[in-house]
Amino acid sequence: MPNPHGVTQGIVRAIALALPGVTEGAHHGHADFRVDGVFFLGFNPDGKWVNLRAAGANIDAMVRADPLSYRDVWKGRCVGVDVTRVNRKAMRTLVADAHAFVAGLETRTKRRSVRKT
Repeated sequence: MPNPHGVTQGIVRAIALALPGVTEGAHHGHADFRVDGVFFLGFNPDGKWVNLRAAGANIDAMVRADPLSYRDVWKGRCVGVDVTRVNRKAMRTLVADAHAFVAGLETRTKRRSVRKT
């Protein structure tokens, strides 16, 4: 069935690579994307789902609001997003939020290590 929203993993890849500091790699045989070496987005081999880092409370809210489009992945660390059920604007926001979430984790970790010295 064609995707009515026109979102594909190729479009998600372009959105991710347009963000600062992003590199593409592979994990378990499928593409993933990282900020300063930290995972924030990965593709499922089925071509239909992408997994994005997010805060656990946000994941819970998304899954409750639309369980057909979103699912909890990796015990509350990622939200799975069905690319056939979200539009491009929503996907851009989700990818940018995942990027910002991971960049924020990196900043907090660096601050903690600076304080320890």
